[in-house]
Amino acid sequence: MRTRNMLLPLMMLALLSLVACKQQTVVVQQPVGPTPMEYFNTGLSYYNNGQYVPAAEQFEFAVSLMPGMVDAHYYRGMCYMQLNQILRAEEAFKMALRYNPNHLLTREALGLLYFNSGNYLAAKAELEAARALNSVSPVVYYCLGRLYMQERNCKEAILAFDKALRLNPGYAEASAELARAKAMCGGGVKKPSQPPVREEKSFKGGAKALDPSEF
Repeated sequence: MRTRNMLLPLMMLALLSLVACKQQTVVVQQPVGPTPMEYFNTGLSYYNNGQYVPAAEQFEFAVSLMPGMVDAHYYRGMCYMQLNQILRAEEAFKMALRYNPNHLLTREALGLLYFNSGNYLAAKAELEAARALNSVSPVVYYCLGRLYMQERNCKEAILAFDKALRLNPGYAEASAELARAKAMCGGGVKKPSQPPVREEKSFKGGAKALDPSEF
């Protein structure tokens, strides 16, 4: 009986030790490392100091943890633009627009990227989208004006250059292009129509009248 009484406390102690061990096995370790926002803020600090390589790396870390972080994709693209890595910049901007098609800064940046790369059709689409989002970048309207001039769309070109100058009255390139557009297009004002010229198709003497259908 005495031996039994001595074993009982030992059994209770062993049971408590087992419970303690089981409790230790369910402890979850908290993840260690910067958050996506911390990566983003570090990248932004590098970017503002002109350190585009480490900045891009931080933005890459941010989007790897949070793929929908639109601003990180945008700045990632801006870094690659500065590093002249055009395809990577395009990919980053497109990813930003995938998550937010109305991200104005990305529309502007992608439009200018296409414009500077000579992809004018794509540039026009992006810059017109930026204009629809109420862009206040004079460069956007300047580039649109240049594109409209290529199409000989006088009215839209003059409106675009005028908008660029209203946003930045000292924009010398826009001022020069506006003057050129007005000179080429007659100020964008439709001239009064002239009476039609009667074309003679029969010989009246002196020379044969020109027939437009022959050209």
